[in-house]
Amino acid sequence: MDILKFKFWIMLFFVTITIFMLGAIIYLLLEDSQKNQIYPNVQINTPDFNGVPKNFSSARFLFLPITGFLGMLAGAIIFYFMANRVNKNINTQKKNTRIILNFLSPSEKKVIETLMSNNGQAFQYELNRITGLSRVKTHRILENLEAKGIITKEKYGKINKVILNKELFEVLKLE
Repeated sequence: MDILKFKFWIMLFFVTITIFMLGAIIYLLLEDSQKNQIYPNVQINTPDFNGVPKNFSSARFLFLPITGFLGMLAGAIIFYFMANRVNKNINTQKKNTRIILNFLSPSEKKVIETLMSNNGQAFQYELNRITGLSRVKTHRILENLEAKGIITKEKYGKINKVILNKELFEVLKLE
């Protein structure tokens, strides 16, 4: 879930920046067109006697901050609606995972719980010791889980490192 929230904050940031940049471009285009119409031979930033530019207008001055605020507002609205969809997807994944885990035997669930408590990975000899299962029983369980795609085994010399499927680990971690 943390990764998804991070992605949505990045999306919110880019929507805000995009709208702000569009506002800045429009502002510059308006300034350019007014500069050529009103003061064809005078620089735009020439101050008059009290230090205010001759073509100062409060509406043009507030254009960029208002555009930035609208960008943030649009990004927040998009984030709100997208976050609801993501939460629905996460809840569906949790439900599906629980259903799948119900098809596992109690000893297979015990191995998966042990892997979850060890950050999704452990050596095979650790699983023997922690779960209290025999070496042969642990080996058979791991073979079944590997055939189902729930875990993978990596060789480290004469020992195996057992790694829980990343997607399954992320969903189980959320519970």
